[in-house]
Amino acid sequence: MIKVKDIVRLVETAAPRELAEDWDNPGLAVGDENMEVKAVLTALDCDMNVVLEAEKKGCNMIVTHHPLLFHPLSFVTTDSEVGRVVLALAERKIALFSAHTNLDCAKGGTNDFLCEKLGLGGVEICKSIGEGNLVRIGITAKKTFAEFAAELAACFGKKYIRCVGDKNKIIEKVGICSGGGGEYIPEAAGLCDVYVTGDVKYHAARSAKEAGLCLAVLEHYESEICVNEIFARILKGIEVPVISSEANTDVMFDIFLGSEK
Repeated sequence: MIKVKDIVRLVETAAPRELAEDWDNPGLAVGDENMEVKAVLTALDCDMNVVLEAEKKGCNMIVTHHPLLFHPLSFVTTDSEVGRVVLALAERKIALFSAHTNLDCAKGGTNDFLCEKLGLGGVEICKSIGEGNLVRIGITAKKTFAEFAAELAACFGKKYIRCVGDKNKIIEKVGICSGGGGEYIPEAAGLCDVYVTGDVKYHAARSAKEAGLCLAVLEHYESEICVNEIFARILKGIEVPVISSEANTDVMFDIFLGSEK
């Protein structure tokens, strides 16, 4: 019999909680650690659609990347989305656990996965950025930034990639930070030729331009939805099903005006 605490132990062995950033709140957010687990649903986020999907598929534990609870709650009521989700989980006896920046930092976590997907060599943790383990630096075969961006788009099945920088700059050193890595642009500027991340504010993008750093933005969801594959790897071999969420899709989408040619 596998219990909630067993799933927690397996994930936190792969992604120790002490690797998490100080502001983060990973761990078991809702549920009884001694409850028997029938099936696990993995997702990037937990919202009401994911809770209902878990119930429908017979999953009484949800494992996500993004924590549902970032800040202490004064009230748990149906007046807020977070309150509604917490109540729905409790009513259905579904446990909710997350591994966030600890998974980003961990060996084999989100950033290593992206480096693997892009085929980067000589990958190293860039300990001079942030709290020490989030950003990776890897090597790619020399190419122009335009060529690199085209390969990046193809790798993720995208029609285009939002970019900043000189399209003709030769790229060899690649910086990787899944999720919102815009704050690390000033440090990355002196360490890599191009910086790939999932979320960048306008003024951070301008700072990359001014520093001569090429920047490629995957979008937040696309840079982290790989967590389903990572959780599947970590939980491989356990005696209950591990199912990737189909309800947890990207909330952002493109609208094309006019006919495509």
